[in-house]
Amino acid sequence: MAEQHPGCTGERGPAADGLESGSDAGVTHCEDLWFEDGTVVLQAESTIFKVHRTILARNSTFFKDMFSNAEPDKGEQHNGCPLIIVQDKSSDMTLFLKAMYTPGYSESLKLFIEIASLLMIASKYGSKYFRALSTDKLRTVCPTTFAAWDRNASVLEPGKMIQLAQQCDLRKFLPASMYACCQLGDAYIVDNISNRDLVKFCLIGRQKIIDT
Repeated sequence: MAEQHPGCTGERGPAADGLESGSDAGVTHCEDLWFEDGTVVLQAESTIFKVHRTILARNSTFFKDMFSNAEPDKGEQHNGCPLIIVQDKSSDMTLFLKAMYTPGYSESLKLFIEIASLLMIASKYGSKYFRALSTDKLRTVCPTTFAAWDRNASVLEPGKMIQLAQQCDLRKFLPASMYACCQLGDAYIVDNISNRDLVKFCLIGRQKIIDT
């Protein structure tokens, strides 16, 4: 069995069923993140990465704790390294690892979907630097103060911003996002916010705005 930890799975899903110790059956190397001197192999969906424990531990309290508590020579091996199967999309893990390994990569992210992806996975794995960086980037598309709202009274992807703020416990993004949703109409609110309590709150708020 692959090594098991909270946030990871030792169970073999469809992508891992064909993966035998030392083989590459059923999986794809991420060439940009496959280092011959790597010391651990991560698998996200059907993509595998051979990376370094020291880099992971330096950038993530989750991995730091995992490796400090790991028992040597236990668990499944792949390519001579411990195999850890994580429950993340391969695209999210690729982005996270590129942020660790490529200078300036995370700072260059501009698309909302990329910034949101980095924020979610950084929050999950306890990466303070990348969480703070992606949070700062989000401020450019969602005001968090009255002064910022006066400069730019708009929110990019307000429905998605609400979901993200909830998932990552960033309440400071909620007021502007919810107000922007109220301006976009009932249908937008219902279709783009999954939390029923927030849907109700936004619909009531929208009606109050209309009535004033």
